[in-house]
Amino acid sequence: MGQVKHDRYPRFPTRRAILRAGAGAIGATAFGLAGRQAQTTPASAEARLHTWLGGVTPKRGRVSIEMPQLIDNGNSVEITVAVDSAMTAIDRVRAIFVVAEGNPNPEVAAYYLGPQSGRAKLTTRIRLAQSQTIQVAALMGDGSAWIAATEVAVTIGGCGAPGAPAVERPAERPKMAAARVRVPPLARGGEVVEIRTLIEHDMESGLRIDLAGQVIPRLIVNRFVCSHAGREIVRAEYFAAVAANPYLTFFMRAEASGPVDFLWADEEGQVHRERATIVVA
Repeated sequence: MGQVKHDRYPRFPTRRAILRAGAGAIGATAFGLAGRQAQTTPASAEARLHTWLGGVTPKRGRVSIEMPQLIDNGNSVEITVAVDSAMTAIDRVRAIFVVAEGNPNPEVAAYYLGPQSGRAKLTTRIRLAQSQTIQVAALMGDGSAWIAATEVAVTIGGCGAPGAPAVERPAERPKMAAARVRVPPLARGGEVVEIRTLIEHDMESGLRIDLAGQVIPRLIVNRFVCSHAGREIVRAEYFAAVAANPYLTFFMRAEASGPVDFLWADEEGQVHRERATIVVA
């Protein structure tokens, strides 16, 4: 399956029908709501972006989205978003917002980038219920906003897919297990380095139905923070459309030696911390 890079936003607001070829949203899913249709509309996705952007009307351009055009299974879809920015004091990205207008809830994630963020580029994995439009907006340091969108076709839905069968109720609530982080141990002063993270967690969406016909209560990792020597690099707010075992890659400008700290928290107060060290020569 090829990857297609999309760097133009086709419309805002969006009203045109999206790709539906081959998108039956059938079979068992890890993020399904049996017998129900997704309730999100383009208008609700746009309303969420409007709130996140503080009422600023976004312009087309500067934002790019890279993900498959045809998705076999919507349970875990890799997406890379990037914003054309020098990431300096006078040209930087403050936040990146992702919505999926065909999911049961439009919010996917919100990312807030600190001054030490060296590049406005993120990769994660998300859940998609059906063929739909994904929108990504960026809020800049000067108060402007930019936006892009792409349409994807989903064969088997992974987020509130219509007709998803009931599943056996898990024996226990999701728990944070091992986390994995990858930070270069050595960097040059001012070098922009990539950081990779993953936390093991089932991300129960609150949309699945058990064999008794009851909704399995939601429990997701809803917060992630990475900081270097006490300065925040990136802070993420996650929603139910983030795939199980939340994965995130991002970039840091290495300015000084010191600890790189990671924190994940879920809705029931479970917290997991990791620490790595980078030496800047």
